[in-house]
Amino acid sequence: MNTLKTLSVLGISLAIAACAPKLPTSGTPSIYDGQWVGEMTGNRVACQGITVKFEVRYSQILGESYYNGAREADFWGEILPGGKLAANIGKAGISGATADVQFTKNNGTGTWKSGSCQGDVKVRRAGS
Repeated sequence: MNTLKTLSVLGISLAIAACAPKLPTSGTPSIYDGQWVGEMTGNRVACQGITVKFEVRYSQILGESYYNGAREADFWGEILPGGKLAANIGKAGISGATADVQFTKNNGTGTWKSGSCQGDVKVRRAGS
């Protein structure tokens, strides 16, 4: 019986891991490709202190958000040719919040929203 429970839990864990977003391994490079960092401000005290770091590869983004320095969630999406990003923020590929960001070559600004918070997003290329 314990073996069946273990296999069942392992199967669920593998299924969730398979759903988690991944960056592509090939594609057309974009002007946004590279490492990015930024901040998300919020409309409530509990929504302050959020930072993000992510990689853009072939216009796809994947990274993490941090709340007061502790990893909180994944951050993923696609930057369209005009620089518009509609991103998801969540865990194991399940979105709990969204972000809409307009990118330029070295910066991006926009908004984010979850069930209990909303605010502004500012990102920049890492090292700039």
